[in-house]
Amino acid sequence: MAYDLILKPAQAESPRPPSPPKERPLSQEIIEKKLKEAEERRLSMEASKLESVKKTTARREEAVQKVQELNESFAKEAEQKLSQKFDAVQEKKNAQIQALQDRLRDHAKRVEEVRQASEKYRQMLREKIEKKMETMQENRENQMKSILERLEEHEKHIQEVLETSAGFSKRTEEKIINKMETTLKNRESQLQSLMERLQDHERHVEEVRSKKLDRSTSQEEAAQQ
Repeated sequence: MAYDLILKPAQAESPRPPSPPKERPLSQEIIEKKLKEAEERRLSMEASKLESVKKTTARREEAVQKVQELNESFAKEAEQKLSQKFDAVQEKKNAQIQALQDRLRDHAKRVEEVRQASEKYRQMLREKIEKKMETMQENRENQMKSILERLEEHEKHIQEVLETSAGFSKRTEEKIINKMETTLKNRESQLQSLMERLQDHERHVEEVRSKKLDRSTSQEEAAQQ
């Protein structure tokens, strides 16, 4: 079995393309007109470019102006905040200095009060000790005076006894004299013991006075510190 396959229908011959029209010769008027049109197009393009450049420049200047205004506003705001912060810091510093000066004045006042009280206490203690020492000295003088009076009376009594016993026998007289001498020695021993006790008492009083003065001085120094 056989088939006929038709690929493309038969066509007539294609006509030739028309020949281009012949160019007419350019005249001087046409050339000038074309040059003028070209110049106008060039000027129009340049004007368009210049207008675009002006717009771009204007937008750029506007952007620069806006940025400058923002910078000035930010700088002004930052300066204002910095000034407020500086004023606050300065005010706080002045308040701290004032508080410190007040505390120092109060401390100096308390120190002066403690010093005056300590000086007053020391003076009172010194007067008290001096008064006590004067009283002890008076008592000692009175005791010494009393002892001397008693010794004088004792010597007077011995003299009277000696005069009374002049008529006794020598042996009796010697016994009496020995007895009186023994009594006198005992009295002298008692007087010496009493004098030593008075000296010990004076030393003890002096030690007590010195300790009290040292203690008051230490208390005053500790209070001042």
